[in-house]
Amino acid sequence: MSSATSAPRETVQFQYIAIELCAASLQEYVERKDFNRHGLEPAMLLQQTMSGLAHLHSLNIVHRDLKPHNILVSMPNAHGRVRAMISDFGLCKKLAVGRHSFSRRSGVPGTEGWIAPEVLSEDCKDNPTCAVDIFSSGCVFYYVVSQGSHPFGKSLQRQANIPTGHIQPGPSAN
Repeated sequence: MSSATSAPRETVQFQYIAIELCAASLQEYVERKDFNRHGLEPAMLLQQTMSGLAHLHSLNIVHRDLKPHNILVSMPNAHGRVRAMISDFGLCKKLAVGRHSFSRRSGVPGTEGWIAPEVLSEDCKDNPTCAVDIFSSGCVFYYVVSQGSHPFGKSLQRQANIPTGHIQPGPSAN
């Protein structure tokens, strides 16, 4: 039997998400001086990203790995416009109906340097909530506004600085 005539199996344990080909990640948008933004200003890029995150949260989905690599800039559409979109849903957590937090038993979710302090803290008695995405969003905002700096310092310092709240202002900060 050819694959064109076979019906999809209901026992498949994988789901595939296809997204369109994108021009760049947020990291490239910020760090590449030669990147053509096609009129997508930083404020609009951040607004579109937060709109996407709000939609995920409205569906009780926590992304858990928001960072510049996971925010993409689309290819220009027929009108030459681009838009921001969230990608990489591999660590997402769908909260059970009526639940507002998730268990820590699955390990520390996220990428080192972008993980919320409540996830890193062994002293925190409460389970993490969608607020972990809000923390990461704040770091992303800082990254965009400061043109590539992280509020908690260079990559090797971040993980130690986040739990203590020790902010390392970027080079353009006073």
